[in-house]
Amino acid sequence: MTNRETLLKILKNLKNLSWSTMDAPYHGVSAEQESAIYFSINKALEGTGITEQDVINGDYLELINKED
Repeated sequence: MTNRETLLKILKNLKNLSWSTMDAPYHGVSAEQESAIYFSINKALEGTGITEQDVINGDYLELINKED
């Protein structure tokens, strides 16, 4: 697996994690746990120039392709 493939896999996992928080309250996830999830996502993206919203929208693909 190349670094690019690894990065895309990580971003896809972060996207799925972000989407899963939308149903979190219905599955017994507390507000504190949900806050911890968002904190973790933002920490993982810190310094990359990619926001959580970019991940959800798939906009990170444009950012990655620019680097080539």
